[in-house]
Amino acid sequence: MNSNDYIFLAKLRILVGYIGESRQSGWWSSSFLDNNSEVFLAPVAENTTFLAQYHGVRIAAARVHDKFIGVGKDTFHLFRLPEVIEQQLHNYLSREDIIKDVSDCLLDPIKNLNDLSLQDKNADEIGPVLMGEISDIEKVKTWEKVASQYNRAFKNGNKVFPFFMEEQCSYEN
Repeated sequence: MNSNDYIFLAKLRILVGYIGESRQSGWWSSSFLDNNSEVFLAPVAENTTFLAQYHGVRIAAARVHDKFIGVGKDTFHLFRLPEVIEQQLHNYLSREDIIKDVSDCLLDPIKNLNDLSLQDKNADEIGPVLMGEISDIEKVKTWEKVASQYNRAFKNGNKVFPFFMEEQCSYEN
């Protein structure tokens, strides 16, 4: 993945994380990206408030996704990715220029989620949706399809949990 891919993924995470929070769609009960959360987080995370908000919403959303999808060493979703990708996202979101770019997408979250989405007419799934194999995680087109799934679900008042799994072996008798 290149720099733009990580920024795309960070924006998607922030947008879905924000729209899924309690004051918007209520998929998870957190309010980490709410304007008022900075007041509470600033004293303990003075120079890293945005990063604290990001990790807070990531963990809240991951718990809900894990509940519907399950947790396994070969199962991943937008809020639980391979460690190498998690570390890169953290590194990018520690930079002021990236923080500004990513946080600006919250000024119009619905429009910006729509902009990240591939206009996929088949994105009307509900519940857990297998998006592909783990190798697909590093493809931006895959994340555009994931964005479409979330975008449609938010618009239709549904819940969707796109995920990736290692290719399953089939045994023949």
